[in-house]
Amino acid sequence: MTPDFFKRTIHTPFKIVQLCYLLALSFVYFNIERLLFYIYNHEFYAHLSTSEVFRAWMGGWKFDISAGAYINLPVVVICIIGLFLSDQVFCSKWMQNIIRWLFFIPNTLAIILNIGDCGYFPFVLKRTTVTVFQEFANDSPISLFLSLAWDYFGLTLLGIILIVLLWWMSGRIQYAPINKSPLTKRIAFGLIETAAVAFLLVGAMRGGWAHSTRPITLSNASLYVKDTKDRDLVLNTPFCMLRTINKKVLEKVHYLPEDEAKKLFSGIYSAQPTGDKDSIFGQYKDFNVMILIVESFAKEHIGGLQQDKFGYTPHIDSLLKSPDVVYFPYAFANGRKSIDAMPSTLTSIPALGINFVTSCYSGVKLKGIPKVLKQNGYNHSIFMHGAPNGSMGFDAFTNQIGYDEYYGYNEFPNAKSQFDGMWGIWDKPFLKQAVKELSERKEPWLGTLFTVTNHTPFKVPEEDEGKYPKGKLEIHQTMGYTDNALNEFFKDASKQPWFKKTIFILIADHASETIRPEYQSLPGRFAIPMIWYIPGKPLSHLIDTNIVTEQADIFPSLLYLLGIKDPIVTSGQNMFDPNSYHYALIYDGDYRMMTGNKIYSMNQEGKVKEETIHTPLLPKLKGNETTTPPKVLPAIIQNFNERLIDDKMVPANDKAKI
Repeated sequence: MTPDFFKRTIHTPFKIVQLCYLLALSFVYFNIERLLFYIYNHEFYAHLSTSEVFRAWMGGWKFDISAGAYINLPVVVICIIGLFLSDQVFCSKWMQNIIRWLFFIPNTLAIILNIGDCGYFPFVLKRTTVTVFQEFANDSPISLFLSLAWDYFGLTLLGIILIVLLWWMSGRIQYAPINKSPLTKRIAFGLIETAAVAFLLVGAMRGGWAHSTRPITLSNASLYVKDTKDRDLVLNTPFCMLRTINKKVLEKVHYLPEDEAKKLFSGIYSAQPTGDKDSIFGQYKDFNVMILIVESFAKEHIGGLQQDKFGYTPHIDSLLKSPDVVYFPYAFANGRKSIDAMPSTLTSIPALGINFVTSCYSGVKLKGIPKVLKQNGYNHSIFMHGAPNGSMGFDAFTNQIGYDEYYGYNEFPNAKSQFDGMWGIWDKPFLKQAVKELSERKEPWLGTLFTVTNHTPFKVPEEDEGKYPKGKLEIHQTMGYTDNALNEFFKDASKQPWFKKTIFILIADHASETIRPEYQSLPGRFAIPMIWYIPGKPLSHLIDTNIVTEQADIFPSLLYLLGIKDPIVTSGQNMFDPNSYHYALIYDGDYRMMTGNKIYSMNQEGKVKEETIHTPLLPKLKGNETTTPPKVLPAIIQNFNERLIDDKMVPANDKAKI
């Protein structure tokens, strides 16, 4: 090649083409870096088939595009400004140098991060996140960087070559006008191109444009692999760093001596009879399980759970009177968001200072309800949610914890005709379709359904307008609609052969807006229904329900009923065990534990304050109850933080494939 080849520049008459070229170059580099990551760490992915590697790679493009949109934002902004500048200014040497350096610097950092992780990954088995600053807080970053660069000299040399090539390639295409552009034309075309770039940029950063889709996070990568440990092939390190900035990083705490903390709370539960006269343990072996997580279905608006019996859910009120139902009147959500309810309910991980799904720890090994049931003979598990697939990252999370099937908007027949215009399929037709889908799955199965309609802007279908009391809050009308949808669900289900061999668990994802004075309190902000409905084999009404329960209790309690002894990691308790402590854990800046008629509050330093509360939202104690000692709260947080940081959310002696 002649020296002129390396100086050759291709000219384009369109300013936007120069920007598109730089963005495409950045994307190509992300793929080169993923290829090097795969080659260098091939032993960790040798078990993947060609099709599985291809799926992970294609899924990775979404994360490459997102990271590329963020790191190239400076060059995008300067190029957008350039659209409105004269050709003379835009083509000037200083302007072209600004464009080139704003592209080169962040993309060089991306090369360093991705290439660096090629060598660092075998030691930690995960992509680097902002937790690295905590892990090496006592080391000099410069000396550490130089040491690693020397230890992995081959990768360092490869990185230098890529950086040099990046500089050369970044200047190969430049704008060169054919004719002078008048001001009006520059403004007109500039506005159109700016709007197009802004639209594409927002979608690229978020991973999509749907308002129901949360910006993609690390956990979304689980959608493209069967096993969470393989998701690092999907991800890239700049994305992981960007997405964990400002995310809370847990610290190992030592509020109590280790032996005392483990004695108070081990974090391990293995179902067993609660005593010699236990008549419940294992009595529901091989029953189907149907978990209904109802959007914003707060306890406050359910008449059957109020002292004055006034509410907006006549059908649930009627169900509560059924001899086939046992409900816990003092139940609480572990968080205030829908995305908190999923890990709390399905894996017993409450939102204690972090949102697990969007946190730095979302890649830890998990053993949730679907995996445990599958390991014990269940034939199928299905998660159903009427929102567009990808909404809230539910599809990725349910894939991560082992659901066999995700049934959403994309799978619903003729979905557009039943779309509510905002969130997804109306609850009534979706719940009706759910019965049909469940009837086609091989028993025993696990079904989980998350509703959507009872959510702002609190609309109901036109044909249902005026059917439900509007009450004093907008949510009251949609509470009535969803209540009716649940009633029709149970009516349709009662006609199916599987109905009387199914455990139905009905809860809310979180509480909602309040109007009753007693709910404008800490317990009121988290109060939800907790209903166990087993029409074929009702639970005993001698069960003590005068206790505090939480979403995180569902996992251990269910295993107890099914007689599954597999050990699990849980922050909850078996709500059917009269010998256990019973409590609800929440975080609102301080750690809180509601237990009996008390609330324990603990700050970040581990200081616990005890308060006795007189409210209808907590149990009235008779005097002979087992009380939870205040020290259990710091013991739980100590255990919780350590397990997430050290990736110990699966029991150490668990031999099952996770």
